[in-house]
Formats: sequence, C-alpha cells, structure tokens
Amino acid sequence: MPPTAGKGFIQELEAELLKVSIESGDNPRVKRALQTLCKLYWDGSRLMPQGRQSLEPTILGALVRSDSDEKVRRWSLSALAQLGRPEVSWSPVLQAIIQHEHEPQVVSAGIAAAFKLDGKAAFRELQAKDIVSPEFLAISAMQTAPHSLFEDNPPSLNVEEASVTTLKLSLILVGLERAPENLFHPKYQNNELIRSLSTHHDPLVSQYSIWAASENSSLGVLDVSVDVKDIEQMPPNIRSYIYRLYASNKEPIPLQNDVIEAASTDKDIEARLGAAIGLRDNAYDGIGPIVLDWFYDEEDTEVQKYLLDHISRQAERISDYHAHVPSLFSSFENDQTMRQVMLSATQGTDLYKTLRQMEYRENDLFSGGNTVTNNININNSGNMSGTSLSGQGDIDASRASNVANSGTMNWEQGLSAISDAREIIKDAPLPPDMLEATQSALDEAEKAPSEVTFKSAADSLETCEKALGSINGMAEKATSLAGKIALILKVIGL
Repeated sequence: MPPTAGKGFIQELEAELLKVSIESGDNPRVKRALQTLCKLYWDGSRLMPQGRQSLEPTILGALVRSDSDEKVRRWSLSALAQLGRPEVSWSPVLQAIIQHEHEPQVVSAGIAAAFKLDGKAAFRELQAKDIVSPEFLAISAMQTAPHSLFEDNPPSLNVEEASVTTLKLSLILVGLERAPENLFHPKYQNNELIRSLSTHHDPLVSQYSIWAASENSSLGVLDVSVDVKDIEQMPPNIRSYIYRLYASNKEPIPLQNDVIEAASTDKDIEARLGAAIGLRDNAYDGIGPIVLDWFYDEEDTEVQKYLLDHISRQAERISDYHAHVPSLFSSFENDQTMRQVMLSATQGTDLYKTLRQMEYRENDLFSGGNTVTNNININNSGNMSGTSLSGQGDIDASRASNVANSGTMNWEQGLSAISDAREIIKDAPLPPDMLEATQSALDEAEKAPSEVTFKSAADSLETCEKALGSINGMAEKATSLAGKIALILKVIGL
C-alpha cells in the first residue's frame, strides 16, 4: 500500500506495547500486534531507527519460535517486509520459505519479504530453488517488488478456475493496492470482482475479499455484497471482518451504528475484536455512547484494550470520550497495562499531559509529597539557608529575595522543579531554537518568580516534553519532565 504522506513516526510508547505483545508468546495476541504494526506501515507511519533496531529481532524471534503457528509466521514475515534490514533478516526469511514450503501463505509472505529486502537476490534464489510456480512467485513478489520485474509475463487469473490459495493471495494484492488492473478478468476492474468474491463459496475467500475492501483506500462497504441483516448466520471470521469493515469506514453509511451495536453483543470474542480493531482510527457523530456502553459491559480483557485504545485515541475528537478518559485512567490505578494503552494512544496530545500529571500527583501523594520545610533564614550577606525540595540547600541572593517576597506560594518548590527540568533538557536531542526559547523562559522564572513567568516556563517545557515523547529512547526523559511540569503548575494552582 502506498505510504500516506505526513503520517510521521510511530510513538515510542506504542512501539513498546507492540514489542511486549510480540514477545508474549500468546499466538493470537502476537498475530494482532504484528497486524497492527503492518497496518501502521501500510498507512505510512514508520518506526524511528532505534525502534526498528529493537523490534526487528523481536519479530525474528516470533518467526522462529517453536510454538508459533502459521498465522504468526505469516504476519512476522509481512512485518519484516516492512521494516526488515537485509543484513539482519535476509537469511531467516529465506530459511522460513524453505522450512515451511507446505504453508502457501507463509511462503507467499516470505517471498514478498525477500523481494523487499533484496529483489535481485530473491529472484535468483527463488527461481533456482523452484519452490513455487512462476504465477505464484509473481503474485507474491508484487506485494513489494516493482511490477516491471514481471512485465514480460504478468499474472492473469481465471476466477472460475483459480485455486482458493491463488485467489486469497490475489486479494492481498488488491487490499495492499498493489494489484495490476484487470488482474481477475480482462473485461472487469478489480473492484467489480471484489463484490462477486465477497460471497464466494469458500469462507476464506469471502473473508479476504472483505479484508481487501477494508484496506484498499478506494474500496469500502459498498464494494462488497453482504446483507448485514443476515450477519448472525455468517461464520465468526466473516462477521469479524464485516464488523471491522463497517467500524473503520470513515464516511457515514447506512446501518453503521446498527452493525457496531450488533458487534458489541456478538457472543464470539474474535468477532467483537474485529469491530474493536476497526474502530481504532475512526471518529464520527453518534459513535461515542455506543462504544462507551460496550466498553463498560465488555468482559474480555483483550477486546477492552482495543476499545480503550480507540476511546483514548479519539478523545480529543469525541467529547463523550474526553469526559471519561481521566476517570478511566484513575480507575486503572492498579492496572499498568491499561494505563500504558491509554498513554500510548494519547501520546503527543494535551490529554497525554493531563494523564501524566495525574500519575505524577498519585506518586507524589503516596511518597509523602516530599514535604518542604519552610524555615528560611536570610542573613545580611544575602544567602538563604533552609531545606529546599531538591535538598540543594543554598540558593543565590537575588532568587532568595524574590522567593521571600512572593507571598504564600511555595516558590522554592517550583524553582527546584525548574532547576531539575533544566538538567533534563540540557543534553536532550531537541531543536536548538526550542532549547534556546525554553532556557530563556526558565531564566525569567528564576529571576522573577510569578504566576506569569512560571506558566510561561511550564508552557515551554511542555513543548519540549511533547517533542521528547515522539523520539525513540526519550520516554523516560519525557516522563520525568512531565513530573517537573506538574510541580511547577501545582505551585501556581494549575
């Protein structure tokens, strides 16, 4: 699928959650995490270099794990096709193709990964090994390779005679927007055949057709021939993808809310998961109350996680969600997994700062609040002695005078937080102009503590905190900085 411009990088917290899920060893959970990673890449998002280097060996581990199933192997290879490096992943990918030659979809995903990693070597090696037919090789390779490689003998399928495996692989091409025009029939566009294949007698072909319609940006609900009134009679895997298709459709469509309500009460967990996954990046009028009711009634933890991700991710677009997110975060005080889901989904937003500040205040409360002793003495030489929050003791005379004459607010606590924040950002990989502006705001706050200068310092630091949160390897700094910002704002009553 062509990258979408401007999607940017996958946030570090989300990358870490994906890594934890892939390392879990629970095959369904691993598969879903790999699918999410692939989807992010197909939509144009990318891991930062450090995240890529961290996640690639994790994916290779899932690929070769002795108890991995066919779906995990297939999606591991699909993920490596997105982010694998030739020097690291080429040999394991080739080995997987050979070792699992009786698993057609694993072989196909491996071929796609091999051509992405090194097209010339893949062509040479795979033709020499003669594992698959030329048609199978072309359809698989075209997921990632230039179509010009096969222009002398382009694949063309007879829908009536093609095997189920060939149809499924061809539908993957359609979903990824990599299919040649008229792949299925010289007289028909690919989308015309999608409608026909969505009611194919083989349920997997039907499932793949619906998946293709949900992934291809030019296709949607109207391109599949499914009567949702009969959805309860369909197999769970078909229901799952129909729910997902309706949930992810960003344009208003008839019966959309009805289908999602049906999904929320479906007895099959996998079917409900389909809808919850589809909702991730979608927000439209009327969906809020339906999903909130579903979330509070949902008993399966995995489904709840995906719903919570959606609620948190869309909270700044759907007011119903925004009102619930802080209380939900508070309710998960003893469930760090759910909190990580919420932080990952909101990272880079104002709501993320709110949640981090809540977390910091809880920690501050339970640690005794680091109570400050306010017996400050100023002698004739201008030195101030006493106990500060950071335990640093003396501060210079000009700051002492300002603190002593600033009323009842606990300015020394804020000044200590400003000093700590300065240390946090000192060597951080931030733009020079951002650092310069922030240091200037901190200088002003230290010279003349007031509500105005403290608020200005906090605003500048929040800009730095947001930037750090989007850089792989900087999550700890961003979290520490959020805590200092919370202290500064607390001093001025915000």
